[in-house]
Amino acid sequence: MKWLIFLIGFTYYLYYLISTQKLYLFIHPRMTIYMIFSLIVFTILCLCQLKKVLRKNEKFDSPSLVFFLPLILIYLVNPQGLNSDIVSQKGLATSYYNSSSNNSNSTVNKTIEITDSNFCDKIDDITYNVNKYKGKEVKLSGFIYKDTNSPKDTFTVARMIIVCCAADAEVNGITCYIQNSKDFKNDEWVEVTGKISSIKNFDPTDINAKFIPLVNITSIKPIKKPDNPYIYLKKV
Repeated sequence: MKWLIFLIGFTYYLYYLISTQKLYLFIHPRMTIYMIFSLIVFTILCLCQLKKVLRKNEKFDSPSLVFFLPLILIYLVNPQGLNSDIVSQKGLATSYYNSSSNNSNSTVNKTIEITDSNFCDKIDDITYNVNKYKGKEVKLSGFIYKDTNSPKDTFTVARMIIVCCAADAEVNGITCYIQNSKDFKNDEWVEVTGKISSIKNFDPTDINAKFIPLVNITSIKPIKKPDNPYIYLKKV
């Protein structure tokens, strides 16, 4: 009976993650097929264990209760996803160019809209071609990250990028400037609009870029954190 309860607990939780799409807080959507396969396997194991339970009466023993601790924990902990703490550990990353967007610059006199579908491509293109974008207006959303090396009144508007799973998550974003930036806190989600300029690179770990883009914010508003805050990178 104990193993049947154990298997049913994990099977239901796996079903819950898939059906609510909370699974995507841990893995890339393209990995879903493997999780569905695992769900099928767990279901079969539950049926096999059910047959054993019907044949004999199994008693609980104290040592076996240790195996139920992980099961209890996964039901108690509500998945929230990653936050800005990972940025301080891994740093900001660039050079993706793997999403599904078109890199052509067709926004001559229009606001450059940075969305989930073109986030990595646009941020990287602006980063490596900052002179081409100077003076142009850009609009993007993300969470706030304040680096200890950041100049006064600046912060990064960033997004988490996932290639395979949460363990390989990287962070990409763009530095923004606004007076009284202390009014905005780490992990707060905002939508910003501003003009692109440049600033001397303040990241001591990046020895390649002398200057990086800077968005001089003209409009900023708090937004609700998305149900799924990640951007999933497609393979080239």
